[in-house]
Amino acid sequence: MKHATDIELEQYLDETLNPLRKFTLSRHLNACDDCQKRLKEAEAMRAKLKHLSVGLARLRQADDEVSHSRVSRIQPSNTSL
Repeated sequence: MKHATDIELEQYLDETLNPLRKFTLSRHLNACDDCQKRLKEAEAMRAKLKHLSVGLARLRQADDEVSHSRVSRIQPSNTSL
């Protein structure tokens, strides 16, 4: 069997391969150190991206809270004349 493509490895991780291809790729991964290494690298990259996206979401939330706090200090709470 030929080596797995990057797309196939991503589909393998996503569990979107058809059952026959998943079976043959699983067998290949058991025997191929190169593809095993590439699969582990893809898994590690996904973990890093997930970690970064969580951090980015927290930064956005903090920025929104700071912006909201600034706006509420600028706008008067009683607007009657």
